[in-house]
Amino acid sequence: MGCSSSRAADAKPPPSQSNGHANGANDDASVDKSLGKQEAADLISQPGDGVAGRTTEHYHDIVLDRFDYAKLDVEKFDGFMSSVEAPVNAMVDTSNRLNEVIVVAQEQIAAALGAFRVEVSVSLRGPPPVVVLDRDTVLLRLEKAEGVVPQPEEVQVLCASNPGIAAADEKLGAALTAMYAFLELHNKGVSQQGDNVAPPFPDCVQVDAVNEALTELRTALGSGYRVVLDVKPAALRNCKGLRVRLVKPIFKEGPEGVEYIDATLLDVAKTKEAKHIYHMLSRATDACEDVIRCMQAVPSDLYRFQPCKHHIAMEIRPEDKDDPHPALVTAALQSLKMSVNYANSQILELRKHAMHANGTTTVGTGLVGIFDEILAAQAQALGTGPEEAKASVKFEPSVRSLGEDVTLEMPVEVTGKEGGAAMKSMQEVAEQLLPAKGKLFYGALMSINEASMDIAPRYPRLQEQIKTLISQADTVFSNPEQDIKEAYPDKEAQDVEQLVKLAARNLQAVKDSAGVLDVFSKQVHGLTADLQRSCQTIKDRHQQ
Repeated sequence: MGCSSSRAADAKPPPSQSNGHANGANDDASVDKSLGKQEAADLISQPGDGVAGRTTEHYHDIVLDRFDYAKLDVEKFDGFMSSVEAPVNAMVDTSNRLNEVIVVAQEQIAAALGAFRVEVSVSLRGPPPVVVLDRDTVLLRLEKAEGVVPQPEEVQVLCASNPGIAAADEKLGAALTAMYAFLELHNKGVSQQGDNVAPPFPDCVQVDAVNEALTELRTALGSGYRVVLDVKPAALRNCKGLRVRLVKPIFKEGPEGVEYIDATLLDVAKTKEAKHIYHMLSRATDACEDVIRCMQAVPSDLYRFQPCKHHIAMEIRPEDKDDPHPALVTAALQSLKMSVNYANSQILELRKHAMHANGTTTVGTGLVGIFDEILAAQAQALGTGPEEAKASVKFEPSVRSLGEDVTLEMPVEVTGKEGGAAMKSMQEVAEQLLPAKGKLFYGALMSINEASMDIAPRYPRLQEQIKTLISQADTVFSNPEQDIKEAYPDKEAQDVEQLVKLAARNLQAVKDSAGVLDVFSKQVHGLTADLQRSCQTIKDRHQQ
């Protein structure tokens, strides 16, 4: 009931996730596995807890759950709650969309700076169909001999001291890719045997190659370090499912500009977020396997996945009032929805640690990044250094904020070599001057502008509707006991009392929906302040 914010840090895994944390991780090492699924869902989104009070230092760190309420079969109450549901859910969707646009933009910016991205793959019915098969997953973690995750500086020094470490790491990454392809093609599984991967049958070349690469890497690292192995079993091997990958960008020439490939063990180990990435990748993998288990109890025609690389986007077919689902199917659908919500909370937390792997990344970071890329590209074109190139670049970004409408303006002029035409638009600069990394910055910032133009006009109307309905709520629920007795004259006193309590919860849910407006406002104002700081940074650097 009501709307609430979802924070991955608040969530506990459903009990079917028997290994919901990374081995050796300290932060959530002792999770309460006695929680039932409903309790786990309640911890993810607690009814009526007041989203406005669930603040966080990051303006993009709150995801809202859709408005829900208890139906009392009293027209006065149910009709009013239905009128509240539409605008509040429209506002929830608007806020969540802005949040997702901001996070995706940050991921693009972080990728341009060399951090990671999290990709979610799901089976789609098409056309064309996309098939993702469930399979066992091997997760790796680098630790020092005493069982702690090393600092990134230690790993970088270690790798610099022995080139064979990086070669062994790349070999291990390639071997894992080949092993996964073999397992899916032949419907085979693996398990864990000590510090190695146990093959599905003797002399399995693909698994032997993984173990050989593991041995080479461990030897190259020396006795002061160890590679910890954790094999995550598939929920239902080779059934259609979903998967989470941690990928890194490879920049290249050509129209594509960037390609994403699987991050290796040492790619992660060299970052300050290594410990958290290991931990959340383990939890996200477990959560996705739980979704696959829940899928098996639901008829496949009642749900479908939507194409989305950033989270699990699932659509539930509305129930036919004339042909309601059996109780068991309804319960299974609820379990599936809760498992998807939980998995998305874990995926979102993993995405945050992945994007901040090389330092905190914001949308404003991308704006400063564009400036740096323009200077670097212009210096190369003129044959000078970036500081000398600054004189030929005029870049004066600004943020126009009108209420909840935020627009980033990026007027630019780049003077060419003597006799050459100047470039006088950001689009022209992006197309003619910026390399792939700069284009990634530019695309991320343009996505923010496009989303703002689409989203902002909806806010005033929805705000007015929600505030009006909140102001009417006390009147509607002024005497719930009398209204319920009139609707149910034959009800027992204890049943009436229970319905009165539900009515009170519905009233509180309506009042709490004001928090949805607060969350959206916080997102907009946080984004504005972030961009304004970056505009000032660019101005200051221009004047240096």
